[in-house]
Amino acid sequence: MGGFRRGRTRPRARGIERRKVRLSSRTKGLLAHAYANIGQLDKAESLFQQATRISTISETYYNYASFLAAHNRNEEAREWAQRILAKKPTMPGYLRRRERPWFRKASSLLKRLN
Repeated sequence: MGGFRRGRTRPRARGIERRKVRLSSRTKGLLAHAYANIGQLDKAESLFQQATRISTISETYYNYASFLAAHNRNEEAREWAQRILAKKPTMPGYLRRRERPWFRKASSLLKRLN
């Protein structure tokens, strides 16, 4: 019966070891955002911290700031939103255009937090 026994719901895995999957910083940020949206707050917090430690992606910063704001951690949320806006003056024009939606969202979040 192909690895199944009566009463078992999973096939038996022979010789397959679990490997740690390496996730990119953007993937970690998106996964953290997904965990936050489904209510797994501890996993979300942990992944956000990992992602923001190794990345400067505005999307991740914004999602983390939104997560913090949603949990009444307004001072930290303000800090992360300001980090997004602090990058703007040093960016070349083409990057500023690409990041414009995140600058707008960060500005909007700061207005809500003040």
